[in-house]
Amino acid sequence: FPWNKYRETVTCLILEEGITSTAYQSFFWFKALTSVSLPESLQVIGPETFLWCSSLYDITLPEGLITLGDRAFEGCESLTEIELPETLTEISWDCFNGTGLIQIDIPDSVTSIGTRAFMDCKGLVSVNMPEQLTLIGERAFAGCDSLTSLTLPDSLEVIEIAAFEESGLVSIVLPDSVTDLQHYVFYSCANLEAVLVPDSVVYIGESVFSECPNVTVYCYQLSFAHLYAEAY
Repeated sequence: FPWNKYRETVTCLILEEGITSTAYQSFFWFKALTSVSLPESLQVIGPETFLWCSSLYDITLPEGLITLGDRAFEGCESLTEIELPETLTEISWDCFNGTGLIQIDIPDSVTSIGTRAFMDCKGLVSVNMPEQLTLIGERAFAGCDSLTSLTLPDSLEVIEIAAFEESGLVSIVLPDSVTDLQHYVFYSCANLEAVLVPDSVVYIGESVFSECPNVTVYCYQLSFAHLYAEAY
């Protein structure tokens, strides 16, 4: 891109009204960028648009935004807050990986949280989950060691590999809609003390609770979780 030569000096970015999408790596590694103004016409933020913009802290996403591309804000370590519009349908892979987010409200329009979407958000303490969420992707919240509690919606069905690996969770209740707990979901959650597994769960992968020295798993008698516990 012709503006890449200003990567080290641009601090403020204003995109004109009428723009509907940003291209792959449009503003990748603009290290001095602190503030971005987006037009109401914007529908798509492309993959890696603001990847590693480590100084970025001020950005408002417009209502009407449908897609946040993979790695859109990965490595934006100064980004402590962002409001997601109700028009968003998914949180893509690595979207907020390694950001400085402290709290996030995920709108009810979102049905899936992608692989590593919030991985290594070390300051993340609060996540409000959408009511229509069906899937939490692989390592979505892995390494979020300040995240001590989380309420999962009744729509959730699948929790993928290592979704909460090495997170700070202390306790969690899995809703009756969950059917699959894939490998390493709670692996190395050192502070985890209590997990309620419903009888809707019919698959539990390898090492789901390994390296969780203080955990007690609560389940129903003769449920799949009960039989799994007896076998392992």
